[in-house]
Amino acid sequence: MCTNDNSKLDKLILDSICKPAFLEIDTGRIVENLRAFKSLIGSGVDILIAVKGNAYGLGAVETALALNGEGVYGFSTGSIYEAMEMREAGITRPIQIFPGITASSAGMLREHNLMPTFSHAGEAAEFERRLKGEKLKVWLKLDTGLGRFGYTLGELLEEIKYISENTRFEIDGICSHIGPVDSKLNANKDYYNRLQIERFTAAKAAVEGQGYYVPHYQLASAFATQRYPEAWFNTVCIGTSLYYAQKPENPAGKLALKPPVIALKSMLVSIKSFRPGDTCMDHVFSENRVIGTMPIGMADGLSVANVGRDVLVRGKRYKIFAICLEHCLIDFVRDEGFELYDTVTLLGRDGDESIGLEEICRHCNYDDIKAPVVELSDTSVARAYVSDGLLKQIVINGKSIIR
Repeated sequence: MCTNDNSKLDKLILDSICKPAFLEIDTGRIVENLRAFKSLIGSGVDILIAVKGNAYGLGAVETALALNGEGVYGFSTGSIYEAMEMREAGITRPIQIFPGITASSAGMLREHNLMPTFSHAGEAAEFERRLKGEKLKVWLKLDTGLGRFGYTLGELLEEIKYISENTRFEIDGICSHIGPVDSKLNANKDYYNRLQIERFTAAKAAVEGQGYYVPHYQLASAFATQRYPEAWFNTVCIGTSLYYAQKPENPAGKLALKPPVIALKSMLVSIKSFRPGDTCMDHVFSENRVIGTMPIGMADGLSVANVGRDVLVRGKRYKIFAICLEHCLIDFVRDEGFELYDTVTLLGRDGDESIGLEEICRHCNYDDIKAPVVELSDTSVARAYVSDGLLKQIVINGKSIIR
């Protein structure tokens, strides 16, 4: 399964899947990006890997498996179901569940050795009523100013006191979140970020001042890790920069990050010629036209915002004509000798032409470079994992296939 010829690799992948549409991901680059972060922060800081949202569209289980042997402390996600899949795949490292779940999940958390993050007053008591004296590792979230979740400092100290005196829960960490580090809406963002660091530092001092020991203090995300060494404490949580090689403004250390998202490709499954007066979708043509169709659409996460943007076929650019629930139509305008099963590149390189995430974002008016791939995070979209030119596996609906 080794090839350095991109067209051969495309054919190998497309011939292996029943629905010819796939996202190509280089797991070797994810590993390299993690190693760059480890080199930056050194050995004295633990790393949690954020794999929420199906690892930002790249595949939570596959990403965790790729990084599991890299000496990270553990993983974080907002979905118990993603965490359970990771456990079933053999991930034994700690898994933190972000805030947003309820005490009804307490039994599942205990059964699969998952750590919830408590974030509001009385939440520990809600879980204790469910677990009735059973052990559970937990995290606590302090609101340092982001405003989504978290205790005030007073509430945090009260919750720690309750846990220590009334439960068998073990507090594994206290966390917060700096964000957004580079907000375009906040002209005082650096002041805002540093204020959060000061608040978290004060909270750590208050917790320790009352004699409590907490193994992990985590504030820095991927951007903050690159920009604010004083926010590392003894644990950082990184995600987006591993997957999209993103860097903040004015980073404290320069990281040689590589984008692991290589391509999104499909195949022509229909080519139709039209004459003046013929109809296609809601159009009535006034001249001859050639329209191609590929099997990827809104149900796969391809937003209608992509209508009018370019795709590549045989190294040339053509416009997306329409997007349906399960299909995408391409306007070839004229017959240029296309054939059924020609490869269509929605993202990536074909010959001398290439389409990047930045170009897609400009067309779709997305502010976030992750958006085009996160939209495709549904597991029904095939993900082809490669490394150093090797096709490692193809995953569809959580199942690995190679044909």
